[in-house]
Amino acid sequence: RRSAAPRDAADARDRATRDAADLRRRLDECEGDLKGLRIHKEDAAKARDEAERKLREHDARVLRAEKSINDLEAAADARVAAAEQKIRELEAENAAQIGDRVAAAIRGERLKIEREFRDELAAARAQVKAAERLADEERDKRRKLHNRVMELQGNIRVMCRARPPRAGAPSALFPREGCVKIRQPEYCDDADFEFDAVFDPTSSQIEVFDSVRDLVTSALDGYSVCIFAYGQTGSGKTYTMEGPADKRGVNVRAIARVLEAASMRSDGVSYEPLEISMLEIYNEQVRDLLRPPGAAAERLEVATATGESVVKGLTKQSVFTADEIEKLIAAGARHRAAGAHALNKDSSRSHSIVTLYIRGTTAAGDALSSKLHLVDLAGSERLDKTGATGDRLTEAKAINKSLSALGDVLTALASQRRGHVPYRNSKLTYLLQDSLSGDSKALMFVNVSTDADDVPETLCSLRFAARAHDVALGQAKKNVAP
Repeated sequence: RRSAAPRDAADARDRATRDAADLRRRLDECEGDLKGLRIHKEDAAKARDEAERKLREHDARVLRAEKSINDLEAAADARVAAAEQKIRELEAENAAQIGDRVAAAIRGERLKIEREFRDELAAARAQVKAAERLADEERDKRRKLHNRVMELQGNIRVMCRARPPRAGAPSALFPREGCVKIRQPEYCDDADFEFDAVFDPTSSQIEVFDSVRDLVTSALDGYSVCIFAYGQTGSGKTYTMEGPADKRGVNVRAIARVLEAASMRSDGVSYEPLEISMLEIYNEQVRDLLRPPGAAAERLEVATATGESVVKGLTKQSVFTADEIEKLIAAGARHRAAGAHALNKDSSRSHSIVTLYIRGTTAAGDALSSKLHLVDLAGSERLDKTGATGDRLTEAKAINKSLSALGDVLTALASQRRGHVPYRNSKLTYLLQDSLSGDSKALMFVNVSTDADDVPETLCSLRFAARAHDVALGQAKKNVAP
């Protein structure tokens, strides 16, 4: 026994030494990764500064070209006016004496002046177009570099989608890629907003999904992903996320894409059957949308365990095919609360959250787990426009309160002196806490109306989205553990 004790102590000391060496090696790797990220961030920032400098130079060239055009036009106008005046004077003084030859010479002089003017004006316009094209290219480079810096910082990605106007001329313009301009005739000024992507009213469901395809697929690598749609009631959020049967939205396409990618994986990663849940938050109550037929809508509670938001008693069902996904989501949508008011005859009265649960094992034997949240938020509403009363009024107040709480969370996250983040102020933010707290990738669709009557609400939505775009959650981390 006495001889065994020293050997055990020696073995323990050796194991501790190996563990310490392993920890030092991991620390060195982490420090190397951090150094690389800082270098990438600094390079991206330098490239962005250089692009902004070039853009300013091109803007100055455009201004000089425009001034040159104005000067040329003024000079040409003066020359034409002087020539015409001279012609009129000659015609008046010598009308009886001027013959066909003199008249033809006068006409030739006039045509010569007009031709010179047109040539000079065309050349100046070509210069301006060339300068504008270069400026647009520099703006595009700057936007892409800015987006890369935002990605390195883990910022919430934001994409804007505009629905077609119901009547009249649209209030939104799309001057260039990633930009939406809202016309405000009453203020004699337009408001410009830039996001990671902007989809005009002609965009298709496939185009919108293609923009998030890679983000969705990253959930298979252990990254938790949250995609949510925000906007005023009737702006197209449910169309974007769910879509009709013949034009499916992000929800069905995203889950089907994950199923397809998981089945095609060939790098040794294996997955357990994927599970799906679907719930709604209605009047600050969490309700299971995949509950058995005929079952009452029980009130569920949200809890946080080891930093993960969990809904106790929530139904989860395994999915294997795209048809199963469509049937489950359609069944859940039928349970969702909806109602009519002055702005929307079929308005969603709750926040809907579809969640895909992914668990698997890497080739090295490590456990992999992640979640894909697909969130269709209820529409923000102005009570004086919706004309809501009774139950609709109660629902509207609950919706606006929870969206306001979401805004408070984003404001706290965007603060440079980040302190308390009020996740518990609503069921919505409490449930999405693990998606908005730094370990996940988050993307927001801001859906807007292009009707002139909706300009105030559209501007509110776009400003909310701009605020969300400034939130840096930090780089997402893979949820992979031995």
